[in-house]
Amino acid sequence: SGTALVGATHQFLWLLSGRNDSSTEAIATSELGAIAQARNAGLRMHAKSKLKQFGLALHNFHDTYGVFPPGGTMTEDGELLHGWAVMLSMYTGYYAPDIDYNVGWRTPPNDRTYKCQNSEFLNPSQPGAVFDADGYGLCHWAGNVHVLPVRSVRLDASKNWRGSLGFMDQLKRPGQAVSISQITDGTSNTILLGTVGERFKPWGHPANVRDPALGINRSPEGFGGPPGWHGGLFLMCDGSVKFLSDKTDLKIMQALATPAGGETIPEEFAIQHLR
Repeated sequence: SGTALVGATHQFLWLLSGRNDSSTEAIATSELGAIAQARNAGLRMHAKSKLKQFGLALHNFHDTYGVFPPGGTMTEDGELLHGWAVMLSMYTGYYAPDIDYNVGWRTPPNDRTYKCQNSEFLNPSQPGAVFDADGYGLCHWAGNVHVLPVRSVRLDASKNWRGSLGFMDQLKRPGQAVSISQITDGTSNTILLGTVGERFKPWGHPANVRDPALGINRSPEGFGGPPGWHGGLFLMCDGSVKFLSDKTDLKIMQALATPAGGETIPEEFAIQHLR
């Protein structure tokens, strides 16, 4: 993408300096379009790379605990605690050792960490603010609620859970967190994370999850992409990243959402988009 951008820029400057006829403006406009296209392709590739890094972190987490992290945690009374992003911190470039998992995400000392922004959580193609009105860093990705569900945990003040995921032992029970062995629809056919195009939640939010079955760019609460993408990028459970058009049939999105739903994905679609 970078090579294409440099080449297009050189050609554009040559055209401006070497042509005086009436076609110059049309050619220059075309070259500017090519430059913009190359830039957008490069930004999308960068976003794809970031999702792949999350895929690596999620699989490293799975290797450690035997399950994927929950999409978020909450108390048995329904108070929201922490989300999937911070649980991956020890496997990524934004290690957060000061998080106290015994208290909520907006409670000190946690709030100061979540009010930081990290480039890992930002889609370089996505315009707009990167903090919410309360100063918390936003996230341009969300988890698949069917694979990363929000689960309740028992807090234990007698245990030091600062920087430690001691509560994960509670989530190894059947029905709490999802393991690869439970993804019977196939890891290449099941969404893990994806891009969102609106109503971003902070990266520390304990419920930064969405339902792919809502479609792509069809619901403000669903998955999507920046203006001009006409689709979204999705990290699959096998670690691959795929681009899916916002014209993708809702029945296919439902099949890609559930880890063990038994739905059929048309072979033609699978060959073209998932392999």
